[in-house]
Amino acid sequence: MRFEETAQTFRARIPDGNLVRCDFRPDFDGHLVTAYSTILPAQDVAATREAARKLLTEIVDWLRAHLDAFEAGDRLQLEVGFPESVKTHSRQIFKCWLPASRLPDLQGVAFEAAGGGFREMEQWPEGVSWPRAKSVADPDPDTVHDRDSFLEFVRALALDRRASVAAEHALASSSYGSVAGGWENVSIESYLEAALAWAEAPATGASRGLPHEPTWHAFAVFLYCGKIYE
Repeated sequence: MRFEETAQTFRARIPDGNLVRCDFRPDFDGHLVTAYSTILPAQDVAATREAARKLLTEIVDWLRAHLDAFEAGDRLQLEVGFPESVKTHSRQIFKCWLPASRLPDLQGVAFEAAGGGFREMEQWPEGVSWPRAKSVADPDPDTVHDRDSFLEFVRALALDRRASVAAEHALASSSYGSVAGGWENVSIESYLEAALAWAEAPATGASRGLPHEPTWHAFAVFLYCGKIYE
């Protein structure tokens, strides 16, 4: 299989990655083959490090299964990091290297034991906007029963949106469908229009969610539906 076809196979298996090579002769008798891919931040440093290590292991397994694509003198370089949408500098998380001939000896990511090297870059967590942890509860309008609990709900809803904005910047969310935190309507006008549409829909607000006699709970449900109603 030609190297171009091998690289195409790699990209099909690792969609956010690539496989490239450069002829380094006469510095050494072969190519420098770089396999790299990117990930988005998980909820914190530890979870992101674990996700990056898992991706690195997946790349190693793929390279091992395609060992016949490399020449005897080739050297492998593996990199996992962030895309430019997350940060523009110090994006690499892991950088590893190994002679291609030693790939069968590699156990997991123990590159040093197989005659290579493994490095976690020190500055990769700096400047990352971490997505909201999954443990943060979604604001619940059913907790509202009086003035104080209503104000607490509004405060939580505002914090929820603030966290969503931060996560959107980190994840580079698509403009299609809901964005981070489940917010379907992210502009003031779309938010209010969605809340109004929910209130006037026969199957929702008009029939059961929004009573004729206002309550603190009804106000909370109205605001929450501005977030989620499509």
